[in-house]
Amino acid sequence: TRTKPFDFSQEGFHGAIHFGQDNWPGAGAVKLWDEQVLAVVAPDLLQGANPRELPRLQLETRPQAWADWSAAQGWKNTGRAAMIVDQFATMLRAAQAGLGVALMPNYLVSQSLTRGDLVVLPGTTPVSTGAYFLVWPEISGDYPALAAFRDWLFAKAQTDGDVAPK
Repeated sequence: TRTKPFDFSQEGFHGAIHFGQDNWPGAGAVKLWDEQVLAVVAPDLLQGANPRELPRLQLETRPQAWADWSAAQGWKNTGRAAMIVDQFATMLRAAQAGLGVALMPNYLVSQSLTRGDLVVLPGTTPVSTGAYFLVWPEISGDYPALAAFRDWLFAKAQTDGDVAPK
């Protein structure tokens, strides 16, 4: 994994899954799926609290996430993150432990929502924040293993949701 952009000419990668926009320089790309972000919280933390005043958990690589999400909800973006983490897995565990509200992709919290470990913050709606793309160096687009992987991954993303829930 990489938390910052990299240059394919400096790496030995045949491809990478990239979150954001279709703007990777010197690369071919295919869009796999859009990301829907939910504000989720442990039910115990929500008890008797104003949902807008709960502590926020933030992903280091998405410093604008709360401002963008708040704007999409029609809320004034107040406060700052109570905790900043570097991985979704860490943020998921922190939210389950009741340390704050997390903005999480729906496909990463679906099981926690089903089990009741987390609930969607009341009065909020999912927000699309970007998409996932398979990217590869333009000069390697015909590499047989990459082409086979690209075709398989794109088909999975489009048909049965094994790669990303619809």
